[in-house]
Amino acid sequence: MPDGDLISAPIITSRLLHSPASVSQTTYGLGGVECEIAFRFAREPVPGKGRFAREQIIEAIDGACAAIEIVDSRWTTAFSTPRNAMIADLLSNGALVVGAMNKNWRDVAFNTLQARLGINGITVCQSSGGHPNGDLIGLLTMFANDLRERGLVLRPGEIVTTGSYTGFHTARSGEEIVAEFDGFSPVSVAFQQL
Repeated sequence: MPDGDLISAPIITSRLLHSPASVSQTTYGLGGVECEIAFRFAREPVPGKGRFAREQIIEAIDGACAAIEIVDSRWTTAFSTPRNAMIADLLSNGALVVGAMNKNWRDVAFNTLQARLGINGITVCQSSGGHPNGDLIGLLTMFANDLRERGLVLRPGEIVTTGSYTGFHTARSGEEIVAEFDGFSPVSVAFQQL
């Protein structure tokens, strides 16, 4: 959140897709897309002295991948809703499309990572270190501690996404969206023709 507060919501299992994916209009809805990096947990992190430190989070992760978040909202005022309504709306997550896992993710400089969003072969956004925070492990650590305070845990196999590198863009029916990050396999999703 702009005020520095952490806000999170689950990704519905049936809406976690693997690239290349093809989705219907009932899934892509408003057609919003964002390029993100997601992390997969191999095991539940073990806290030290009551809280998680970066090291415990790093040790629990077995891979990272490029991802496309499909942004859709159940509200007509999607981008000006109150906090509780945003959470009930799963933070406008329509689906998450993930690419192949990179086991060498520890070598990646996320704060300077090159990202490219293409729609129908045309680059609509390219960024270098475009994530608003850049410290993705710091975000994951904050997230794990927030879950712990609420009595929740990160479980093996769970995938956590960390926010957009390219900002919000829209695609239309019949278009193909591709996200590319240096050092990661590309990820793609096609919006089925109406």
